[in-house]
Amino acid sequence: MRKLIKLLLSRFTSIKVYDYQQLLGLTKGYSVGKVKVREDRWLPNRTIGSLKLNEEGVLVLGIFRELESKEIFIGSPDEETEILPKDILICYGPNEIISDLSERTKGLLGYEKHKMAVENAKAKKGKEKLEEKE
Repeated sequence: MRKLIKLLLSRFTSIKVYDYQQLLGLTKGYSVGKVKVREDRWLPNRTIGSLKLNEEGVLVLGIFRELESKEIFIGSPDEETEILPKDILICYGPNEIISDLSERTKGLLGYEKHKMAVENAKAKKGKEKLEEKE
């Protein structure tokens, strides 16, 4: 059925059809998820760059933020964007990291979890490169 829909869409429209599950590796341990930022956790009041989420294999795709009783969306935020309490981050990365981020505690324990996640990301990347060569 999916092939038929794809064929019809490509033939009769200009809509490009992508298999996002395959494109993003969602079946290979990666996901796109919401991360709610809580005041008493590791994420708030820091910039994306200072958090070094990219070293954990996490990309922040966007941020939903309440501003003057309106919700705004910040798409593709840069490293200088500050994460605020009550923000909702849309992130792409390893399943276990995405699920851990909103619960990561402040202080030394949060930093240790970050260090461990960075080491895991390096190991995962190395494994993926080896599989690529095979």
